[in-house]
Amino acid sequence: MASRLPEWWYELDGIDFRLLEELLFLSDGEGFCFPSRSYLAAQLRVNIGTISRHVTKLNRLGVLQVKQRRAKHPDGTWSTHSNYYWIVPAPVRDFDKLVLQMTPAEITRLKALSYTKFLQSRYWAIISGYIKYQARTCARCGGEDTLDVHHMTYQHLGEEFRYIDDLQVLCRPCHEQRHRDEDDLG
Repeated sequence: MASRLPEWWYELDGIDFRLLEELLFLSDGEGFCFPSRSYLAAQLRVNIGTISRHVTKLNRLGVLQVKQRRAKHPDGTWSTHSNYYWIVPAPVRDFDKLVLQMTPAEITRLKALSYTKFLQSRYWAIISGYIKYQARTCARCGGEDTLDVHHMTYQHLGEEFRYIDDLQVLCRPCHEQRHRDEDDLG
């Protein structure tokens, strides 16, 4: 099955890609950085207004979050510093969008699916991707390979977005062991 690019991808132009590339280069491991607009303009060889337009566009598309950095001076006045940028990871973006789209009818539809079909749904792909992104390691052994998302209970099936604590990230061996332990308990 061919991978499908997100819809926002088709709205990007060369300056958007160059801006994202520069922000990624400057960012820490979590996608945060705070270069000035004048620095970005100089790096991309465009004017500050162009940077502002493209930052606004990337923010509107949900690819970039921007927060103004302010500093309080000893005399009580405030000044503005460079913006604080966060390149929003796809799992977070997808999860946020999913939560906004969930309706009672959609929850009912998900609850009616067989468990196998549920695990194959786009909903579960987004939820499990988000949970794995947040945890990044197995809750039992700390391993990072082949992570699965385990339902602690099946009470909130289709409503995991509301009950994140009902899910646990486990590596495949620990996940299999967890199910064997549950089977032994009856």
